Amino acid sequence: MLGQVVSRRFKARQLQHFHRPVRIIFGVSDSLGVARNVLTDRLERLVEAGVLERVEYQQRPPRFKYRLTAVGLELCTPVVGLMHWGDRHRSGPDGLPRLTRHRECGGQLHAELVCGQWGETVSGTELELPGPGLRTAPLAAG
Repeated sequence: MLGQVVSRRFKARQLQHFHRPVRIIFGVSDSLGVARNVLTDRLERLVEAGVLERVEYQQRPPRFKYRLTAVGLELCTPVVGLMHWGDRHRSGPDGLPRLTRHRECGGQLHAELVCGQWGETVSGTELELPGPGLRTAPLAAG
């Protein structure tokens, strides 16, 4: 599902621009270096997927803002995780291209897999991906 929603080259970059409450398409278009018609098409696909909502802010001429929905806000974790992966493995000599910080305290943020039962960080080697609806027996204690 994530691949279908954020499959094109610029979509993940576009979503990064909507982490604040509201953005206007022209500022996003200019900062991404994407033609407005291309960006509009991609944003409409994200609206159709329920990731963004389109809000009219001016009637004459009609102008719209795009805002992340609850579904879109949930995408922050995987998008930031992919961004961090790219930063670790593809950043140049100038360092990280973008930092992720907690707005309240300024601390650096980390996208991690955390066990819902133990509360510990889990690595990719400890990950199990059972099929849809597959019931697994709970781990034996001890």
